[in-house]
Formats: sequence, C-alpha cells, structure tokens
Amino acid sequence: MHQAVETYLANEREKVLISLGLIDHYVKEYGPYGAPYVMFDKDTQQYYYNRPVAVDVTDAEFEKILQLATLRQQTAKVPTGQTANNKIESRHRLQNINNGAEKTLRVFNMVFLILGIILASLTLISGLMAPYSIARQYRIIIAIGIVLVFLYNWAIMKTFINISNNLHEINAKIE
Repeated sequence: MHQAVETYLANEREKVLISLGLIDHYVKEYGPYGAPYVMFDKDTQQYYYNRPVAVDVTDAEFEKILQLATLRQQTAKVPTGQTANNKIESRHRLQNINNGAEKTLRVFNMVFLILGIILASLTLISGLMAPYSIARQYRIIIAIGIVLVFLYNWAIMKTFINISNNLHEINAKIE
C-alpha cells in the first residue's frame, strides 16, 4: 500500500477513535496562534495546545468498535414508535412554522429601521432649514438621538432573531 494512503488511513482511524472518546493521553503540541484551544507556555514563551492521542487498538478491536458505533448511531437516529420519514416530516413542519415567525420579525425589524431613518432624516432636514437658533441645535441633536435609538432597537431585535434561530437548530439536532 502506498505511504500516503497508509498515513491517511491511520489519521482517519485516530480521528474516529478520538471522536468516540477513546483517548489514551494528551500531547503538548506547539503550533500557531490559531490552533484550537490555544494556551501559552510561560517557560518556553510559545503557544501550545493539548492534542489528544487515541487508544492503541488492533484491527479486530477497531472493527468491533466501528460496528458498535454504527449500531448506536442507527438506534439513536430513530426513536421508538417513529419512522425516519415521520421524523423528517415533523422537523420540516417545525422549521416552516419557525421560519414564518422569524421572517415576520425580520420584515418588521427592517421596516422599523427604515421608518427610524426616515424620521431622523426629516428631523435633521427641518433642523437644518430652521433659522439659526437654539431650536435648530436641539433638532439636530434629536435627529442623532432618533437614529441611535432605532439602531439600538434594530440590533436588539436582530439578536433575538438570531437566538431564536439558534434555539431551533439546537432543538432540531436534539430530536
């Protein structure tokens, strides 16, 4: 077998074992700053991360592990009393309901932001057209305040929409 193929198979085997939680020990590996779960070693003044090393198993043990993992994955996908098609259909129904509510919120949020910008623009224009006085200054300040309030409201609503999307994704993964 070619050396590159052997290396690939060994790496994939180790990834499978690690993903199943079969970790023997961790190795301190120095690497770039962008590596996952980076820590700083004060002694060597370098960044490192603890790379997991899989348990050493024979080919027969690995085959048995794969069979059990596959069996566990198949039984976990479909709960008792429910077929795979029923589960997919219920998930699509749930997503359609949620997408409708989230789309409504997004549209309302955008309309609210546009109205705020229009209102602030009108206030600013009326402030700039007024003769120079203290009222002109107040109108300009009020226009800036209106923009800030509507932007703040838009950001908060967008955050709630994103939280709702994330909760629906988590719920779909749990089911």
